[in-house]
Amino acid sequence: MIDIEKYSPVSGETLANMPDISEKTDHNDFKIIWLNLSYTVTNSWLKRSFLRLQGVHQIPSKKMILNEMNGEVRSGEMVAFLGPSGAGKSTLMESVVGRRVTGRTGDVLVSGYHKNLKIAFVAQHNSFFVQLTVRETILFASKLKILADNETKKVRRNISHSFCEEVTDQLITDLGLNVCANNRVANCSGGQLKRLAIAQEVITQPQVLLLDEPTSGLDSTSSLIVIHFLKNMTQQGPKIAVLATIHQPSIKILNLFDKVYCIAANGDCIYEDHPIRITEVLSNFNLSCPPQFNPADFLMEIASSENKDAIAALSLSHYLYYKNNYELPQNVRQLSEMSGIITEDIRSRTQFRFLFIRNIKATFRDPFLFGVRFLSTIATAIFLTDLFGMKIGVKGGCPPKFDADFEPEQLDVIGDEIEDELKAVYNNAGNILFIILFTMFNSLMPTCVSFPTEMVIFKAEKENLWYNTLTFYLAKIASEIPLQLTTLIIFHPLYYLLQHQNPEIWRFSVAFVVLLIHQMIAQSIGYIMGAVFMHNIPAAVFLGPSIAVIPPMLLSGTFVKIKSMSPLFQYMSCLSYVRFTIEAFLVIIYGFNRCGNEASKKLLEGRDAFVVWFSAMLGVYNDDNPADVQNVTESNPSEAYRISSLDYAKKTLDREFDGNKGFVNEKMIENWLRNSVFKYYPRDVFTIELEATNCL
Repeated sequence: MIDIEKYSPVSGETLANMPDISEKTDHNDFKIIWLNLSYTVTNSWLKRSFLRLQGVHQIPSKKMILNEMNGEVRSGEMVAFLGPSGAGKSTLMESVVGRRVTGRTGDVLVSGYHKNLKIAFVAQHNSFFVQLTVRETILFASKLKILADNETKKVRRNISHSFCEEVTDQLITDLGLNVCANNRVANCSGGQLKRLAIAQEVITQPQVLLLDEPTSGLDSTSSLIVIHFLKNMTQQGPKIAVLATIHQPSIKILNLFDKVYCIAANGDCIYEDHPIRITEVLSNFNLSCPPQFNPADFLMEIASSENKDAIAALSLSHYLYYKNNYELPQNVRQLSEMSGIITEDIRSRTQFRFLFIRNIKATFRDPFLFGVRFLSTIATAIFLTDLFGMKIGVKGGCPPKFDADFEPEQLDVIGDEIEDELKAVYNNAGNILFIILFTMFNSLMPTCVSFPTEMVIFKAEKENLWYNTLTFYLAKIASEIPLQLTTLIIFHPLYYLLQHQNPEIWRFSVAFVVLLIHQMIAQSIGYIMGAVFMHNIPAAVFLGPSIAVIPPMLLSGTFVKIKSMSPLFQYMSCLSYVRFTIEAFLVIIYGFNRCGNEASKKLLEGRDAFVVWFSAMLGVYNDDNPADVQNVTESNPSEAYRISSLDYAKKTLDREFDGNKGFVNEKMIENWLRNSVFKYYPRDVFTIELEATNCL
């Protein structure tokens, strides 16, 4: 710890005698300089309100993380950023390279380099497709990154698969990943995952490589392997600049760095120089490092201490150097003007293919996304069939068959037939509703669970310019179609055939297409939930059904008739994709003249027969001369019955024989008198009546 009693503020002479940390004799390709760089976080009123509800009070509207910081990094250097937790080490790195813009002030300049800088960032916590092996992960990264590299655009048509494999094998060897090269990423340790993340980003050797805690979670041996590898990168081939945040480095690791940049808890820089000079520089401020003490730990104690005088003196010395002694190079440009953008069509097309293959492998190797969905699809089809019955789809809601010789005792039979048809249609409508719900949940919920992780991967790869957003989205959609088709090809024929739904091929096919579109819509909503809540999977899982299922179901007309809704909800129901799926499915199953033309004809016959019977029972008759009929019926009801019967006979003959006379023979008369409403007439009377009406 610092001996505060032995510390005394330094004089101006001591500040003037500070070593010139910019003196370097080696030639550098480029230099990144940041001057008066500050970063402020703004807490919105809404965020502060939520924090107050959680019991957090005294929340400032603004908080300064970085306070007018200055510094530089040269190509060929490996710089360690030290500081206590929360001091702003990662924020400084991200602000320097332009990953944080909102709330940043100051200048970030580049000198000595006239091309677009390639900048890669390795986060502290990385996400991978855990279904792939380590070798596959690096191999896909090499294909995507080599294609995205502007410097290889002239030769990438000739880049072979074997070349990418050579790059992959070399990185696996250099980073000591041979032992786990063929293991799935899910089975790798934290240290192996850290080295895997580094391997992905150094494939094309970016000019600037940023690493957030590259040694966290690693043992001492693995840490040395990683730092040695990064050190070799700065010394071989095109020199790159490596910036890494380090937490409690050992002396061996510390001395491998070319420069240490230490940030105090208040956001000021208190040291920027070679690690071997830490003790020497601090001694100029009466801060003596104890013998056999790690200089990095001693520097961290100063940065974390409450000795404000020591921190103020060190930060002031650093600030005055850049203000008074630092000479800004000529021909500098803003770093924001030197970012590369992927625009070429050939690159996007080829990357689409690699992204598609990677997604397909990850999807079909996932036991949840594929295995569980496969089994649940079969189980649900069998369960619905067992619940609603195997004959649920047989009845089509068609009218009962009326005999031409309608009799009153048939009413009970006809009523039972109509009731059976209505019950079957009602139950099948419920069955269809659950089929639609299952396909919706089967597509929505796995997406809400898995897509947030993929969004984290996409965000990191997109920021490192692996590919563009459209390529990722199209590849993702295309890779999901085989899975959607597989589950639906299993589910749709299984329940359709087991339940004996309408066997017409076109109905089966159109219903399949409707369910497929329905699944894709639900999955798209899952993508939205996963993208919005990429860092909060429980929120995505909870809000997915709350937004994608409940409102569309309530507005579908299933529970409340649309005509009974208020005008506002009637208009909103037009946005319910569930409503249109249900309507389309019901029309497919029961529409398009399912009962056929014979049903309509029989229904008309039954109606006529019922009218005759009912008119006779009431003693009324509707004829072209209602006044005459009324007089007859009032004087003689049996005469009205006779007139109704004869009129029915004429209409029936006209319909069955197209009005042709002479088709009625003795056998027909016998059948009519035996089975129809005319059986109460004497045969001779009935024959006379038929002759009188020119039917015989």
